[in-house]
Amino acid sequence: MKKINSLLMALVLGCIAVPSVNAQGLQDMPATSPSVADDPANDVWYHIRTEWRTWGLNGNTGVKNEHSDGNKGYYLDQGDGRLLKCVSPSNELGTRWKFVSAGDGEYYLVSGLGNTIAYQEAARDWSPDKTYAGGNGDGHDRYYTSAADVETNVFTIANPNGAYLGLSLKGVGGIDKSNNDYFFDKYGPDATGGALSFVEAKSLDDAKVLYSPLDVPFADVANNVTSTKELVINGENLTTLKLELSGPDADAFTATSKAGALSTKNDTVVITYRPTTPKAYEAVLTISIDGDATVPPVTVNLTGNSDFTLPVITSSASTADEHWYYIQFYRRANTNKVLTSIAQNDTIEQHLLDPTADNQRWKIVEEGWDGYHLVNENGLEVRYSFTAAVTGENPSPEINRYVAMPLGFGDKFGWVRYNDTEDWQLKNTTTSAATTKLYLNDSGGLKLAGYNTNDAGNRLTFIDASAPKIVTPVETVDFGKVWQDKDSTITVQVAAIATGKSGIAAKITWAGTQAFSLEKNSLKAGGDSLVIKFEPAEANKEYKATLHLTSGTAEEVTIPLTGSSSMGLPSFSTDTDEHWYVITFKGKGTVIADKGLDAKVEHEAAIPSGAGADEQLWKFVGTSDNLKVVSKAGTELSFIWNAEETYIDPDFTEGDELRVITVAAGTGRPLYFNAHPDANWTLGFKAYEDTTFSKCSDGGFGGYLNAISATEVGLYMDYDNKSASNNLVFTPAENVSTLIAPVTFSTDTDETWYYMQFTRRAGDKKVVTNDGADKPLTQVAQKEGADALVQQWKFVGTTADFEIVARDGNKFRYVSASDKVIASTTGGGTFKFVGLPGNWQIKMETNNDGGNHLNDYQGNTVCSYDAGDGGAWLNFIPVIAPTPPVEEPETNDDGGGNDGEGDGTSIVDTPSDDVSEGTVVSTQYYNLQGIRVSKPVTSGIYIKRDVLDTGKVRTTKILHIQR
Repeated sequence: MKKINSLLMALVLGCIAVPSVNAQGLQDMPATSPSVADDPANDVWYHIRTEWRTWGLNGNTGVKNEHSDGNKGYYLDQGDGRLLKCVSPSNELGTRWKFVSAGDGEYYLVSGLGNTIAYQEAARDWSPDKTYAGGNGDGHDRYYTSAADVETNVFTIANPNGAYLGLSLKGVGGIDKSNNDYFFDKYGPDATGGALSFVEAKSLDDAKVLYSPLDVPFADVANNVTSTKELVINGENLTTLKLELSGPDADAFTATSKAGALSTKNDTVVITYRPTTPKAYEAVLTISIDGDATVPPVTVNLTGNSDFTLPVITSSASTADEHWYYIQFYRRANTNKVLTSIAQNDTIEQHLLDPTADNQRWKIVEEGWDGYHLVNENGLEVRYSFTAAVTGENPSPEINRYVAMPLGFGDKFGWVRYNDTEDWQLKNTTTSAATTKLYLNDSGGLKLAGYNTNDAGNRLTFIDASAPKIVTPVETVDFGKVWQDKDSTITVQVAAIATGKSGIAAKITWAGTQAFSLEKNSLKAGGDSLVIKFEPAEANKEYKATLHLTSGTAEEVTIPLTGSSSMGLPSFSTDTDEHWYVITFKGKGTVIADKGLDAKVEHEAAIPSGAGADEQLWKFVGTSDNLKVVSKAGTELSFIWNAEETYIDPDFTEGDELRVITVAAGTGRPLYFNAHPDANWTLGFKAYEDTTFSKCSDGGFGGYLNAISATEVGLYMDYDNKSASNNLVFTPAENVSTLIAPVTFSTDTDETWYYMQFTRRAGDKKVVTNDGADKPLTQVAQKEGADALVQQWKFVGTTADFEIVARDGNKFRYVSASDKVIASTTGGGTFKFVGLPGNWQIKMETNNDGGNHLNDYQGNTVCSYDAGDGGAWLNFIPVIAPTPPVEEPETNDDGGGNDGEGDGTSIVDTPSDDVSEGTVVSTQYYNLQGIRVSKPVTSGIYIKRDVLDTGKVRTTKILHIQR
């Protein structure tokens, strides 16, 4: 079931035979054998090849990596009670498997030894030579082979038409690669680690077979350095191999058989690579059986690279030629931590860079490629310390870790590039502590541990200890959003290397308003802490500045400083100077509304203007820490506590705990503003500062205004004040009341059509669609041409009272029984626009079944739901009329008057129809983008479309000049 490129991959990467593919280029399902019992004449045998190990797939990306050993690629039955193992290609009985149908797409899986595959949780010792031992292993869930109950172990084959196949044991799960190169865990099979090919096994006869080996990448090797790798060649009935090198860089490689390694099943080829010029190298090794042309040869691609520069200058073991560096893990640059040798036999740690500390400086001593020592200026070098009983690839740094040892007792290391960057990793080429060599690794910014290649914690940078340099942990400092008239500080650890006794000078230059300051402008030589303060005085403002650092002859370091201020507090009102606001729950997009004297306060979608808008307007009277919140109707915010504790308002018997209500003027509870972490504000009742309610803490309620349900406003005890439902925004009333509807309303003679789209469906371009009389509206991708007519709607009425009408005359109507909106032939409901710009919603005024809002039902139909739900927000996309060809304007307007429209408009071309052919009954204007406008406003060319009583249309291009 593999695609053609996968088939080619199989030929290159060690398949035992070519997988069978069908006419579509996908690998076929394995053929079934007739029975579990041995049937030599009719059995069909397969090798089960793991793509992840054979190809070295990196996670789900399909990219080659070095983690997987390509010689381990096939399922092996080690015998009853032993773990299912991953091995090199061979034709031994344990790597041969047959499939027997169990019906309904299920199979019995039997090995050439007569066993099947079973499963045990947390059971298997990971050592390759052990049988499973429940509870004595590494804690992983593992698959093993078992002779018992072969026919009770039933398997399915996943993804029969996808890029890969995969096996699942019924009732357990997919068989997948483990994190070592030996065994199999439970995961996949759809994940990359479960990807399989079923390669038909050759018959066990005397035929000579040569299996395709893996390519051999040498990666980065320095110029004039020799690197050696061994390649195992597998086959059946092998004789002497013939090795031939070709390609543009064949002279850089040699290949020879390893003495004494030849057998009838394998040979080991030793390949050496020695680059002499900085460049990328390529060659091909062709392997054949000497003297036997009947066996097809196989090829191996050899590659290498010497076009790089190591990040350090190597040193001698003596003091004659030394180059010292601070070694830093890439992800610790933001804390300025570097490797620090504490004492002999102690774990190497990561400490703040200190230019005066010799135990932080290291030299790299070379004893040939892959033979580098890391030597500290205090005379100790790096060695891996481990406990044999503690195994695995990520051992605890307290047990298996890197320590400082006397000279001569350190490990050797080799360079490995970190992915495609210019940074490097150091791999341990000495230790045998684990199957995978352990690279220097950052253990949480504390210890020096070991881990696998290409882990982000292996990536190193080297800071030259002899070059004057200012080292900072950050390249920019962003304070984010800070409340107006409050301050925030950030501390930056600055170090100066090789600048002698010169201190570090710090200053700030501003771009506009000065809002940043420094605690001190002169830092200690070598390094010091620098405290930066940001204190914005103006609200709703972006601030920028630059921090300059200098020391001795080191190059100046500049760090951009950025920050912004909050919305600021709303203006307070007096009897003669009132300021009205809409109070919005930012996390909901809904606003607080007064529902009458002694009524519960609600939150709902904003009403831009007109009837009902006043109940959403509030003013603030008092001071920021002691204020009243007063509605347009004159009521004030208060709250009730109707529980077992003392009532705040004992006469309120609503039965709800901690609800916000509106009470008579002068009787409301005082509130205070409290800063929210995102630099907006919350409102809390001061009663909660003065009164203790035991249930506030263990009951989950408290003192901040909170959107506690779909409509009601209550209180919430938010100790760290981070709840999104506490977060309030205050919009001046004039910014709300002047908002116009998001559409142009249509009349009988002047129609404007729109596509309606729920905002969260913009990504898949779905719009509301009319599927016919009295049928539920659907949401499908926007159509074109005549097909799009069923997706076009007009709005008839006013902002607070309108109908939504389709091209065929059907109207929006909500049906409560099905919770669906239909295109009704018997009359529609009426609606109103609610919301703020970018947050438009449509509220149902009649047929509303509770007054809810039009809502997206999972991208399929239209239903109703609460205000502020993400599925209620709508876009209105104008239907663009076809735009006639545009010509350059020719106007008779000489600048002293105008010729044509009498309002600064000139006729550009001749009308398409003579006016004598009828009387104009309606006129429409469009800009050059085809978007309809009420009338020309700004200067420019417009399309004027006159509809005549004869049914004809006259189209004219006009030039409007705004005077």
